[in-house]
Amino acid sequence: MERQIEKRLREIDEEIRKIEKKYGMSYKEFYNHVEGDMSPLLEKFDPDEIMDDLQKLITLLDEKEKLLKKLGVDANLFAELDDDWVKIFP
Repeated sequence: MERQIEKRLREIDEEIRKIEKKYGMSYKEFYNHVEGDMSPLLEKFDPDEIMDDLQKLITLLDEKEKLLKKLGVDANLFAELDDDWVKIFP
């Protein structure tokens, strides 16, 4: 079972790398652009395509987090995405 999980984790990481390569930035930067200023993304990509890739990324991160927890790794990948945010309100 552990081997299957590790194999799937490698596949997920590869899918995430494809998104990163497509947009020329880390998945965290991509996420933050979508949640904040999308204008750099809209210069080259269609809004529907961006939103489809965001949904794919969220699904991949959710699956990765669940698999890591099955391996005993405490992961909160979505909290890590929020670490880079500048909070306007306390």
